[in-house]
Amino acid sequence: MLYWILTPLISLLLLILIILFIPLKIHMRYAHHQKDDLLTVYVYFLKIKLYTLNVPVVQFNASTQTVTVEEDEKTVNNASKKKKKWGIADLRMLLKKAKRFAAHFPKMKQSLYRFLSKLTFKHVTWKTEFGTGDAATTAQVAGLIWTIKTCCLGWVQAKVRWDGEHKLEVTPHFQAKGYRLFLSCIVTFTLWHAIVTMLLFLFSYKKVEKRFNQATSA
Repeated sequence: MLYWILTPLISLLLLILIILFIPLKIHMRYAHHQKDDLLTVYVYFLKIKLYTLNVPVVQFNASTQTVTVEEDEKTVNNASKKKKKWGIADLRMLLKKAKRFAAHFPKMKQSLYRFLSKLTFKHVTWKTEFGTGDAATTAQVAGLIWTIKTCCLGWVQAKVRWDGEHKLEVTPHFQAKGYRLFLSCIVTFTLWHAIVTMLLFLFSYKKVEKRFNQATSA
């Protein structure tokens, strides 16, 4: 009797452990051209597309001082469209929360860096085309963009695992004026590392938050 109870339980536990250590793949793409933006995120598990996010529209209304974002979401068994609007008050509240999180960050930095060390970046492409209308200024900005890209790439390579090629391009247009950006990368990690990092983050956040509340109430 005990055998028939334990065998399914052990099999289920083994299956859960296997799933937790199977890599999850996220393919992110962002493109900007003039006033058009497009952010696309694909989530794959065992080569099955579990989730798709398209953010094709980001609009700023100067008269109402609001930002509107349209999102198209698709999962394995569902699809939906959402329109979100943020006003100045919402953005201020978001900035306030970001500042408070930044105050907690030193305590959570170790957990974040531990998670980053488990990430694997593949097929990174970062292309930039631009022109300022002035040839001399365009040449100077091109050198600055190359420096920024090299520094960013060096920081990422020091924090994460790297697998596959990376392509950096800066194309200056000396006689034109405009800006175009394309960024694409594939990130893989296991659910196990994501769950552990989330739990460590929550523990650190609550610990620091408790000290923060005690300090402000004293």
